[in-house]
Amino acid sequence: MDNVIKVIMEHAKVLVRAERVTLFLVDHKKNELYSSILDIGDVDSAVFVQDETNEIRLPLSQGIVGYVARTGQSIRIADAYKDPRFYAKVDEGTQRITKSVLAVPLADGKQVVGVIEMLNKTQGVFTKDDEEFLVAYSIYCTLAINVARMYDRIYRSDKKYRVALEVLTYHNCVTEADVAAVLPCDIPENIPGITHYDFSPWDVPEEQEIPTVAYMVYDLAGRLIIDKMTLIRFMLTVRKNYRPVSYHNWDHAFSVAHSMYFLLKISEHRFVPIERVCLFVAAICHDLDHRGYDNRFMKKYSSPLASLYSSSPMEHHHFNMTITILQQRDHNIFRYFRNASYRNLLGIIKHAILATDLATFWASKAKLDDLLDISSGLDWSDQAHRMTVVSIAMPTCDLCAMFKPWDVQVKVVMLIMQEFWNQGDREKASANKPLSLMDRDEAVQLADGQVGFIRAICLPCYSTIVRVFPQVSAIVDAAHSNLKQWEAISKLSYEERERILRQQMEQKFAKVVRRTAMNISSPARK
Repeated sequence: MDNVIKVIMEHAKVLVRAERVTLFLVDHKKNELYSSILDIGDVDSAVFVQDETNEIRLPLSQGIVGYVARTGQSIRIADAYKDPRFYAKVDEGTQRITKSVLAVPLADGKQVVGVIEMLNKTQGVFTKDDEEFLVAYSIYCTLAINVARMYDRIYRSDKKYRVALEVLTYHNCVTEADVAAVLPCDIPENIPGITHYDFSPWDVPEEQEIPTVAYMVYDLAGRLIIDKMTLIRFMLTVRKNYRPVSYHNWDHAFSVAHSMYFLLKISEHRFVPIERVCLFVAAICHDLDHRGYDNRFMKKYSSPLASLYSSSPMEHHHFNMTITILQQRDHNIFRYFRNASYRNLLGIIKHAILATDLATFWASKAKLDDLLDISSGLDWSDQAHRMTVVSIAMPTCDLCAMFKPWDVQVKVVMLIMQEFWNQGDREKASANKPLSLMDRDEAVQLADGQVGFIRAICLPCYSTIVRVFPQVSAIVDAAHSNLKQWEAISKLSYEERERILRQQMEQKFAKVVRRTAMNISSPARK
């Protein structure tokens, strides 16, 4: 589709000799026009820049292109600033002056699918001939766009099929015997230390994990919202749908869910009970079916998942896996909610899971900082404000390992590094050089990497959430304490760092050691 649009824009520009061209598509669901391809060239050279993260979006009720999209009529204007329909703020964003305008609808007989807008005739103004040429050209443009969309749908369907087939061959739901084995287990009435930030979920025995999860859910929202059997079945299936990778596995999900529980307990009921359940579910499902490779790797090696989504491919997949599990028989923990409420709940979960993509972190942080900086501050009665907090709360929980006690943190970091090094090995096997962080041959630089990560990402994240919930300031102190440990190691000689690295690699959680031993003695999982 994007290549088709670029070709259309390039030929239209030559056809009528315009300085700039923009092709807007119509989003009928949102009643908006949008364009992610910008023309930054001059009259004689077409140079297009694509930026899907900062696409231009305009309401159909606004501007010249909005008028054309609504009415299906072409417009030819000699002086844009004398026309009341012209939206002058567009020029402020591009730092260019619009003089003459020619805008033509792209219509397929049923509806307008887009608008092609030509700006600034190179000599004089756009003529009636220019308009007639562009109207004739628009017929073929509309046909090309519709064919491209059809191809995109077929292409995406094929990719979805391949992803679904891959998932189905690997995963399945838990059996009734699995549920029956856990159902009689009592949900604890109290778990010492569980409301503290330094609680270590990695040290909870496996047989106590699901009861502990149920305890946190019911402590957050009460027992009336979700029945015990459905909750246990859902959580067991979630656990089963985490792959046995080094770090992005069930243990990590369990720890992130606990950190969300910790934040929600501290938040003094800023979120309503069902929102608290949604955020807990998002936390425990946020890495479902993670393959042990990051988004960069998935895009670089043309994974079917990366082809499905233009941004955050793994996070979108984690959310879709969550929906897939909820849709399984007797797994829908939200089945008592009506359609509108149910869609809202899923929207909260999706928003929270997508927020774990660190590529979106700085934009989310800036948005929350802006809210906190104004005199009126956060309006907790406004769901949009609450979701802005969620955009930072989720990364905070996802990065919880960095504010855990030093002995816990070191063990988790080594799990992370094993996964990173495995990815680096894959890249080397494909004759590519991995990032130094993921290069096993540069493992001795581990401390430097941790120092940079804590300073650049973790502390800014934690400091922002502390502005919302001052009661959690201890996590910043704990992160600083761990930072000092890594800084001290980074200043040692190469030999000393190598010796410490060997020691750190030997430090493992008891259940990780036990699980590894079981995997060695058991047949490979099919």
